[in-house]
Amino acid sequence: MSTLNQMPRDFRLLCESWSQSVEKIVESETRLAYFQEVLPALLLNKSLFSTILKQIIDGDPYPEIGKAALFDNEILLYADRNRLFSLRLYLWAPGEYTPVHDHSAWGLIGAISGAFELIKFTRNDDGSDESYASLVETDRVVLKPGETGVTLSLDKGIHRTGNPTDKTVAT
Repeated sequence: MSTLNQMPRDFRLLCESWSQSVEKIVESETRLAYFQEVLPALLLNKSLFSTILKQIIDGDPYPEIGKAALFDNEILLYADRNRLFSLRLYLWAPGEYTPVHDHSAWGLIGAISGAFELIKFTRNDDGSDESYASLVETDRVVLKPGETGVTLSLDKGIHRTGNPTDKTVAT
């Protein structure tokens, strides 16, 4: 069952507007810049995220929390029908971090509440052994609500993310 109609109306309209805007952007760097400009306002919309969390507590069909996801703490909020972008909510327990990983595409992450840490790595070996990687930490930033960070694809985007605090945070 599609839950598009159960999404908060303003959020659905915003996502549809972003879809129309992004559809016209061909270059990946320009698309990333667009999202870097528009995402902070969404991240600061406490009312929207309160509504979404209430819908989860109330057992509403949106968001579909039973959908399979890469991480246990991941909830899909919106997936563009043309696969141009998706929006996901993550809830992080105190001290919870992902393993070091990469993605096949760039990503933009940001904090909704609390503090959220992004740790970036560079690969220090030639990649010839698929079972081994020598990594060096190159950057560490703690994002506050409304702030975003970029992860690039594959070896350019090796990273780890998580909650450096003793409180639950949302990203």
